[in-house]
Amino acid sequence: MSLLRLGKDNWARTSPTKEGIIFILLSFIVGFSAINTNNNLLYLIFGVMISLVVVSGITSMINLSRIDINLVNIPDIYALTPSSLIFRLKNDKLLIPSFSLTLQLEDARSYLIFLPSHSERDIRIKCFFKKRGWNYLPKISLVTKFPFGFFKKWIKIDLGQSRVLVYPKINEIEINSGNNTDHYTGDTLLRKTGQSEELKSIRDYNPGDTKKSIDWKSTAKVNRMMVKEYSAIDTRNARIVFDPDTEISRNLEHYISEKASLLVEYIKKGFSVDFIIGKKEYKAVYNSGQTRRILSMLALYKR
Repeated sequence: MSLLRLGKDNWARTSPTKEGIIFILLSFIVGFSAINTNNNLLYLIFGVMISLVVVSGITSMINLSRIDINLVNIPDIYALTPSSLIFRLKNDKLLIPSFSLTLQLEDARSYLIFLPSHSERDIRIKCFFKKRGWNYLPKISLVTKFPFGFFKKWIKIDLGQSRVLVYPKINEIEINSGNNTDHYTGDTLLRKTGQSEELKSIRDYNPGDTKKSIDWKSTAKVNRMMVKEYSAIDTRNARIVFDPDTEISRNLEHYISEKASLLVEYIKKGFSVDFIIGKKEYKAVYNSGQTRRILSMLALYKR
């Protein structure tokens, strides 16, 4: 019976397909005709048809047996945005492969035509979460109509209390890359000029130049103070203030989504962002790892 182990609840559900219902009705018609006419050929046909139904049920049960399913990759998931989860299907049967498998997550389906014995395949399936924060994974089923399509047989996959963190919805947003305050309350754009490591020229010393910039070698040659001048670079900084208490009249979810969208857009444009949320200030956020930490806080925020 270990060969027929089906999922953690140890049993499979079955429902006839449209083709299966038609085939079963035809089988009963042939059987009824065989009884009325006492025709051996009809008895033979009836026996073959019933045998196909039995073989279909047993084969589909074996086809679903001993398949382990695990969630292997959780990408960044945003509310109200289609995403994809990757599941790994592993066939633990000794010799028998599995055919025509469908992984179903609510209304989304992903199809796998062949899974050899003692092998595994990754399968991607779309998901959709309506709200930010921690969300439990929807119910997942493994479905097959193999071999004849007479019956749909499926098992429910138990992933335990698996949860995913859903970030706030990200909208397309335009930012003002000038030196003024943009139209988002409390959010400002700044442009700072710094120095690159590329030498631009060597010039005479002027009052106010730092001692670090003096080129002592050139100074000794010409017998007057000379300094190194480097090419200027622009560092674009942005400052985002998250303070929903000042926006009582506005929808909280829209406000959180707006701030998250603004943060993502600034990072995408190459800005270094200072993000202020309550008494915490995240300085110089510029990469995806830092961005995820702030998005996680926004995802779990409660007024």
